[in-house]
Amino acid sequence: MNSSILQQERIRTLDIIRGIAILGIFLVNIPDMLGNSAYHVHNWSGPDKYVRFFYDLFVQTKFYTIFSFLFGLGFYIFMSRAEAKGLRYNVLFGKRIFFLFVFGVIHCVFLWRGDILHTYAMGGLFLLLFYRCEINTIKRWTITFFIIAHTFGLALMQYASVIMDKFPQQPHYFVDWTKWAQVRASELFGERLLGELLLLPEILALFLFGFYIGKKSIFSNVENYRTTIRKWQLVSLAIGIVFSIPIINGFLSNDIYVSKNYYAWILLSGKALAVFYVTTIMLAKAKWLRYFGYVGQMALTNYMMHTLVGVVLLSGLLKQTGNMSLMVQAGIVAFVYIVQICISKWWLSRYRFGPLEWLWRTGTYGKVQQMKKRKGSRNIREAH
Repeated sequence: MNSSILQQERIRTLDIIRGIAILGIFLVNIPDMLGNSAYHVHNWSGPDKYVRFFYDLFVQTKFYTIFSFLFGLGFYIFMSRAEAKGLRYNVLFGKRIFFLFVFGVIHCVFLWRGDILHTYAMGGLFLLLFYRCEINTIKRWTITFFIIAHTFGLALMQYASVIMDKFPQQPHYFVDWTKWAQVRASELFGERLLGELLLLPEILALFLFGFYIGKKSIFSNVENYRTTIRKWQLVSLAIGIVFSIPIINGFLSNDIYVSKNYYAWILLSGKALAVFYVTTIMLAKAKWLRYFGYVGQMALTNYMMHTLVGVVLLSGLLKQTGNMSLMVQAGIVAFVYIVQICISKWWLSRYRFGPLEWLWRTGTYGKVQQMKKRKGSRNIREAH
């Protein structure tokens, strides 16, 4: 198999993983958008008890871990390609980070306070310091940041709980919209900054882990690393099961499920199961997985679409804040995601990039990028 085919296979796999991560993130985010996340609701009973338990066991903390890892890997691929082309990779990367930060701030202030893009941009700047480092140095720093992140993890969870209780819930998206934009701006550039700083060690650890995997060229040589990947898959599954036992026990032992009591275990199991999910996809050969790849190619656009559905449509126009069950929310997520697969597939058959991906790329390179595909041309993809 020649290098160009291997490259396309690698990018296709990354798109599939990214597309699945986007689905998981939407499942986690929509309760927060509608005011009944685990931070807002502490006691779960009835059908939602089972949905919340399913989320905590298989979804919560797993997919932002994968998404962060992919950002780190994508940043490494971007810089290494730019350098190989003789471009000023540090300047291009700085511009890429700047526009990601702009997207994040706009998203956070004008739409939804749960944005993660601006945090990724803040953490991404530090990656420039590691690009020239030896692979073992990156490995050591990855482990160091993981230790720091999980040492202070409980403090972060406590702080997040206090912040969520302190900041008022927005009762209606279209009531006093200007006021709420000002509230979110003051949060972003005020007290919330402490939370961002507490979150950075974990983000940096995941970014650097992606950097490490990129430098090792594991995604480019899956067949050569197949035995190693299989070991990671089995070990991560075993660790994930062990860390999930307290969650399962808490669910089975009580009529009311209190999700926040098990968040430390949710956090730890999330890292292990995220590795299990990624390695499983890397080893899988099922053709139907390609449908996730369409969403993954337009990850930024689809991520923003989730906010439009959750915040503007459901919370704003339909006024569903706080009174929609998790089961109904999950059904809506499934429907929206299927629609996104169809739209993304249709769009990418005609255009080279998603709308926001095109805007991001245009800003990064400082010139308008060709959007429409040439007739008969293949879609040239870059990991992002």
